[in-house]
Amino acid sequence: MQRPVNERGAALDEDDKIRRNLVVASVAVVLVWWLDVPLSLILAKFGDTGRPLPFVAWRVWAAVLVILLYLILRYRFAPDTTEAIRMLRENWRHRRNLETQALLRRQLARFTKTGADSSVFAARLPQLVENYAREVAGHRNQQLLEVPRPTLTIFSFKAGDDWGGRIEIQMRWAAAGSHAGGDRRAEIDFLFEGTNKAYVLLRTTAHIAVYSEGSTRLLLPALFVYVALLIVLANLSRAVFAVL
Repeated sequence: MQRPVNERGAALDEDDKIRRNLVVASVAVVLVWWLDVPLSLILAKFGDTGRPLPFVAWRVWAAVLVILLYLILRYRFAPDTTEAIRMLRENWRHRRNLETQALLRRQLARFTKTGADSSVFAARLPQLVENYAREVAGHRNQQLLEVPRPTLTIFSFKAGDDWGGRIEIQMRWAAAGSHAGGDRRAEIDFLFEGTNKAYVLLRTTAHIAVYSEGSTRLLLPALFVYVALLIVLANLSRAVFAVL
């Protein structure tokens, strides 16, 4: 059962408030560290505790840690965060498919231009092209003296479960020499490994991190929180050892 529109709007406002509070608290911690603001100056805002600073410092940082952990849990289990995580995963898969197709197109274009084979394909492109070129020539009762290189393009794309999949390529021959031209389609499997896999992974991750809705809703808050937690834990450890 769906919630009424006004309830959904109120829930979204509440989720935005949770994310905003977490970011503000994290940024405040980072700024205190970055500007090297003395803890005594901060404590002065709350009045004189009457106790030496080392006996107060660890309590302050422990309280900040508890507040951050509370805000993190509120943010993690907010409905908007759950939806943002799902969208980020979908966006990542979609971007990976786009980067995969772009790299496959470059591999096919390189073959069209130079005749160089590619290790990402399960079948050897030169042999595949030659078989289909002779098939086209045979249907037209041509004696094929030389196998011309066709223009290869992707007609359809299907991603697999891992870093592989299958494409249907369009092979188009222009009339040249003993070949009267024509076109054929063929399916061919591909698998990215090593440098090709790292290339697609790097480009996909960089794009999602820099230019996506998920980066503003999840990744940037997570970055601020991660840095703030490191600062709090480092200062809390230092304050505890100063008391011991």
